[in-house]
Amino acid sequence: MKKYKKLEDKFRERTVELEKEVEKRTEQLVELYRGVAITEERNRLAQEIHGGLAQTLATSLLKIELCERLLNNNPEEVKRELWELRNMLARSIKETRQVIFELQLPKFHRTGFTTVLRQYFQEFRRKTGIACKLSLKLEESLPIKTQVGIYRIIREAMNNVKKHALAKHVDMRLRTDKDGHLHLIIKDNGEGFELKRAFAQNKYAKNFGLKGMEKQVKLLGGTFTVESAKGRGTRIKVKVPLRE
Repeated sequence: MKKYKKLEDKFRERTVELEKEVEKRTEQLVELYRGVAITEERNRLAQEIHGGLAQTLATSLLKIELCERLLNNNPEEVKRELWELRNMLARSIKETRQVIFELQLPKFHRTGFTTVLRQYFQEFRRKTGIACKLSLKLEESLPIKTQVGIYRIIREAMNNVKKHALAKHVDMRLRTDKDGHLHLIIKDNGEGFELKRAFAQNKYAKNFGLKGMEKQVKLLGGTFTVESAKGRGTRIKVKVPLRE
């Protein structure tokens, strides 16, 4: 009986740890959610939670129920289930932290906009192995609203490259012109897609973040263009005014 009592205590301890971790992560996600103003990022957050954290918690609940049934009759099986549960939760915590990290916006006023972009692309290249070429020619400082909006667009576009494009190279150009406009071009050499079909199938466009990027550009008062074709990669072009 002592052996069973020890297993039961260990099981309860793991359950309490799980509940505390879930509560902590939920608070962090809620706090981030309050600061997310863009519909596409909210959708992406929901997808990440549903596909990762929620799925893990559902599986964890099933394993906990199984452990409760096996506790008195098969303690060795309970040990195995708890071991799997621990590893699964460790992976989920790591993935959740990554989601939180990706949703956080850098402190542009401390680091500088161009420095943030260079750091972002260095990290992107390190994690994905996709080569990135940057061309930054900013003749004037950008309003903070523009910095945040452009950064979100770049991040969404690069998320598409990572998940869907199967590209080996990305070329990103960002420049200002003498007329007070900011120009952004992101081009990859991936497999591309059928553009008309993408926008005709609204769900497809949402999954690829195209609608979200388009909305973000409109909030900045600019224009958004996507050029893509099967086997020819994708080019995203953005032009926004820097002055009212």
